[in-house]
Amino acid sequence: MNTTNALNATTNKIVYYANTNSAAFKTLISSGVRSLPGFKIFTITNNVIAVIRYGLGDSYTNDFFQAVDVQATGVSLNRQIVTNMISILP
Repeated sequence: MNTTNALNATTNKIVYYANTNSAAFKTLISSGVRSLPGFKIFTITNNVIAVIRYGLGDSYTNDFFQAVDVQATGVSLNRQIVTNMISILP
């Protein structure tokens, strides 16, 4: 995704793959995801912490394009140290 425009982001979504060897995934956010200006959505700070920055845009014109920006930190928990890793898939 290379857009910060809420109108262009209506079909963008964030999904979670628990196992990269499986095609199964869980949709976390189903639509409206956009990148924030100057930031990637996911940034790895080390192997167990990811900084997450994204915006959610509502393209419904009758409510004047509601939007919110989210910045958070994700930490992989409850896993053995040898499997406790966060990675970003292209």
